[in-house]
Amino acid sequence: MKNVYKLRGNSLEVYAALYSLTKKTSWTGTFATLAGYLDIEITTLKRAFKVLENKGLLSMENIAYSTYAIQA
Repeated sequence: MKNVYKLRGNSLEVYAALYSLTKKTSWTGTFATLAGYLDIEITTLKRAFKVLENKGLLSMENIAYSTYAIQA
């Protein structure tokens, strides 16, 4: 992941976690839940999501007010 997708830091950590969580199906939850799981701030998580979305490595669908379905 690191060399192929040119990821580093929080983006690498977030992508690795989402990749493992979404191997068989999409992950559904909130930013707060995922940030707590990864032990990072929500703003840091959102920045990492922007990087991953810009690289085309993640798709995200808002399914409720603050709940998202995510596929890495």
